[in-house]
Amino acid sequence: MIPAVLIALLATASPQVIVDPPVVRPGSKVTIMVIDDAFEVCLIDIRDPEGNIILSTTMELADGLGEIEWDVPRSAKPGDYSISVVCRASSYASYNFEVLGVESPPLVGGEVRRDHSHWLTSVTLIATLALAYFAFRVEIGKTLQRL
Repeated sequence: MIPAVLIALLATASPQVIVDPPVVRPGSKVTIMVIDDAFEVCLIDIRDPEGNIILSTTMELADGLGEIEWDVPRSAKPGDYSISVVCRASSYASYNFEVLGVESPPLVGGEVRRDHSHWLTSVTLIATLALAYFAFRVEIGKTLQRL
């Protein structure tokens, strides 16, 4: 027979939650470990920074220990995520971990400059054609005056 003090202690004990790593980037993995010697199955919920449930699953514990891995989506919003663990109606634990924002890749090879050389080529061609046109008109005008 189980003593009443032990029953009371088990009823108020919470599962222990370990999250590794506590700070992640989108596209990486989070390992969630639960320790609870009293029960064999726990419910795991992960909520995004806005409180939306993005994962709800059960975890089976073997010898009081359970572990799952969660792939943080590449589209995950930065901020604090919450993990809730319920192993029985009176046993609840939560843990927060942080997802960092996606950083832009570093610029490789120096600074970026626009190539405007084609504009210079186009302007030079237009100016040359305009000069040739006006020179031709002047020559035609001189020829017509001689006639």
